[in-house]
Amino acid sequence: MNTRTTESLLSLLAMTVFADKTVYAAEIFGFVKAAQYLQSKNLVNPLLTEADLLVWYENHKEDLFRRVVKHDIEEWLKECLNELNNVEDKASILTAMTDIAKADDELHISEVALHVLAAKIWNIDYELPVIASGHGDFDSELVLI
Repeated sequence: MNTRTTESLLSLLAMTVFADKTVYAAEIFGFVKAAQYLQSKNLVNPLLTEADLLVWYENHKEDLFRRVVKHDIEEWLKECLNELNNVEDKASILTAMTDIAKADDELHISEVALHVLAAKIWNIDYELPVIASGHGDFDSELVLI
């Protein structure tokens, strides 16, 4: 797996954090856990430590969040998803995205839209889980960008 693919994977995971334009600490934790999950599936190489993932997130969050806020996302997202066409285990990527989306115990329409677009571009079937509303077991602290 090349660095460009890893960058696209991490960008897609981070975009899942930003999709609803609200960032909670639990979602950042979910980003790290999702990336580690993809590493365990050999989809993220080279292996990155939790600190490496948090530094990557910090270095990229402003640009990615700006894309969401300015609605400059669709074309960029299609390019990102197309970059990941060569990844065989796309279901694991969608699972990782779902884990991030579930981190705040709510599934927002913008998060659903990301999943639907990814599944459509990758031509795979994927069913999203239903999540009860509310902030349950996670630390739901709002994080300002």
